[in-house]
Amino acid sequence: MEGIPEDVKAYVLSEVESSHADDRVGVSELGGCLRKAWFKRRMPRPVDFESAFRMFVGRLFHIYIERGYEKTEVSVQHKVGKGVIVGKIDAIVGDTAIDFKSKRNIRFISERGPQERDVNQVKFYAFAANLQHAKLIYYKIDPKVQGVRSTDEFLQELKRGIVLEAIQSPRISFDIEMHDVTNVVRNYVTRALILFDALEDERPPALETPPPPWECKFCEFREICKAFP
Repeated sequence: MEGIPEDVKAYVLSEVESSHADDRVGVSELGGCLRKAWFKRRMPRPVDFESAFRMFVGRLFHIYIERGYEKTEVSVQHKVGKGVIVGKIDAIVGDTAIDFKSKRNIRFISERGPQERDVNQVKFYAFAANLQHAKLIYYKIDPKVQGVRSTDEFLQELKRGIVLEAIQSPRISFDIEMHDVTNVVRNYVTRALILFDALEDERPPALETPPPPWECKFCEFREICKAFP
């Protein structure tokens, strides 16, 4: 991203800093590559600005979208053998868990439906909170910020861009079927145990077959991952 002062970049990077405990794993992590989750804990790498910017946009987007709901950011957890699976429900309305997703482009979603990992994630949230229904709502959010001179100006322009896109851009809503939620939860538990065992053994989990190509392409650990069997 061009035209962003270094002090603004430093601010964004500091805002998305996070740590990863050995006995806690996020639902979103379990929906992705387990080796990446392992490397984040054993060989952490600094986040690049482009990735940090997308995470920061997502955070501001959720703050804006969730302001119209009474019950938001509800923490959930599910204990497994050596640790706990954790997550946050964006909003709860009645007996429905709602997960908001911001995407740069939602044409693929409109053509093929919700992404499987998103579906499974909101199903798990509903299960963990003892809710009967689940919903996914996708928004196209891809704000552009250029030519700013300060952090305050950057935040003002970014928030304005997010709000305008949330209001004006298309959104797609899906009611998620819950008939297979037991299998979904069982799969999450299995994957969490694989990760916890790998952390204990100090060896990354086996590479999944086939590996997720889109995740490998943009993974900050892709080079070091190749060095491990």
